[in-house]
Amino acid sequence: MNAQVPDASHFYMVHEYGLLAIHTNSHRLADCWAAHQLKTAHNGTYYVKQWITHWKNYGTALANFGTPEQRISNVRACCGCGV
Repeated sequence: MNAQVPDASHFYMVHEYGLLAIHTNSHRLADCWAAHQLKTAHNGTYYVKQWITHWKNYGTALANFGTPEQRISNVRACCGCGV
């Protein structure tokens, strides 16, 4: 995915850690957790932007995530970082 959009994988790694950190199987909650964590991290907003770009260009509708637009909207709301 980084070949498609540089550094997009960073958000995905934080998302996966979120599943473990908050003891959930909810990808929506893990997305929110990742966005919230990255909001205050060094270059965090950049990583969220790169993930949004990747998801806009390559994301597909999935039952556990919703449509690409829904997933992006959730991440933007959780981040609250203006991306």
